Amino acid sequence: MTDTGYSRFKMNGVSLTTYAWNIEDVSGIDGMPGRRGRNLPTPYVDGDYSFGVKFYESRSFILKMVVLPNDAAGNVTSVDGARWHLRDNFDTLKGVLNQNAGMQTFSFEVKDGVGGGSAVREIDVEILAPFGIREKAKQAIEFSVELVAPRPLWRELPLVTVDELAVSTFPYNFNVDTLANAPIGDMVITLDANAAGSSPSLECVVTGDKITIADAGIVLNDQFIINLNTRSFTKNTVRADPFIQRETAWFMRLPPAASLAMRLDALSGDYDLKLEYHKKWL
Repeated sequence: MTDTGYSRFKMNGVSLTTYAWNIEDVSGIDGMPGRRGRNLPTPYVDGDYSFGVKFYESRSFILKMVVLPNDAAGNVTSVDGARWHLRDNFDTLKGVLNQNAGMQTFSFEVKDGVGGGSAVREIDVEILAPFGIREKAKQAIEFSVELVAPRPLWRELPLVTVDELAVSTFPYNFNVDTLANAPIGDMVITLDANAAGSSPSLECVVTGDKITIADAGIVLNDQFIINLNTRSFTKNTVRADPFIQRETAWFMRLPPAASLAMRLDALSGDYDLKLEYHKKWL
């Protein structure tokens, strides 16, 4: 469908502001996810509090949508044409908001208001069935739909990539930028061996979170990938979880709003290190 101009909201890259449909209201978009543990009884502790290794509840948004009787160019061709376009637009939008298609990507754009720049933030959501559907004199269809985000933090685009190449002197110190307002717990770490080596490790200095690859037999061209999102570790594309030693249940969690000191260490070797992550927002 034709975008009517600046589109703040999209679902799987499809604009929710077009000649065929529009958003009348969004609730919850500027809220914050609740803290985990509110309903958990804890001996000798009064009140509500967050606990341990789970910090946030899921979050939800309500979209109030209106479907219009226009064609793709924004025209109403005739009474019968308007009725046909209204029904066709509603059928198409239901396909965009397909609640049976698993997790969807909901995104919105933030304009900086100064230099014409913008940033895109997105989140994975489950789309529940539309409710409150009503047709207004065959001229519009209004309804609301709830979006539930099990992982409640917004990720900012584009993906941040940090490359530290040909590291052979240890310990090796460098910094990563997490200048947002929420922690990062789903980084992907790739380590490529340029020579034989042993027991490389990566540490977030400020938190003490440390991941060690306990492998004394690393050879040239070995590749290790640690995916903190899926909690998986592979060596040359094969799962190799027994080689991983870690300090925390989430492997590593980077605090927000900081230029963080990181440390790559090893008993021996020469490595290319790549970190991939999105800045996170509440």
